[in-house]
Amino acid sequence: MNLNEQQVEAIFHINGPLLILAGAGSGKTRVLTERIANLISRENVAPYNILAVTFTNKAAKEMKERISKRIGEEDTKNIWMGTFHSICSRMLRTDMVLLGRKSNFVIYDNADQTKIINDCIKQANLDKETYQANKIINIISKSKSSGYTAEDYLKKHLSYSDQKIGELFMMYDETLKKNNALDFDDMLFYVVKILKENPDRLS
Repeated sequence: MNLNEQQVEAIFHINGPLLILAGAGSGKTRVLTERIANLISRENVAPYNILAVTFTNKAAKEMKERISKRIGEEDTKNIWMGTFHSICSRMLRTDMVLLGRKSNFVIYDNADQTKIINDCIKQANLDKETYQANKIINIISKSKSSGYTAEDYLKKHLSYSDQKIGELFMMYDETLKKNNALDFDDMLFYVVKILKENPDRLS
């Protein structure tokens, strides 16, 4: 395989966690590809028990293509591999029912979010200059990324303007729920919630 000693060690390491620090162009994708192939072909690990997370769709596609050449397309399909959001989406399509929500949800992008927030601002009779949609979206995103709901935000922020933002946050989430929709932050938020409340889903 023409690999150096450290790469070989990473590929064949089995028991316990392993941290690999490597710069750009050092062969990380190749090592991960060979590591996954080794786990399936030599260690008899079921493909669906392997999770491989990438930051970009391009990286996920490249890794899938490389692994498919090594172990075949069928096994590759069963690996949990993709970006954070694509993996979360796949999980939620199965497990969203655990939260009492439908699994055929739609995913809203920034344009959808902006429209909803502007509608909420209008409905609440608030000034658009004071409560700007992009700033509200940013606050909601940061809150969800920290694991906070609209109710949590209202409890933690007591000023008049923050309370109004919290109310917009709540109206926004209610609209998403009514439309059976999630934003990108929801995808991470709900996966964490499901795994915390249903630890058996980790197995």
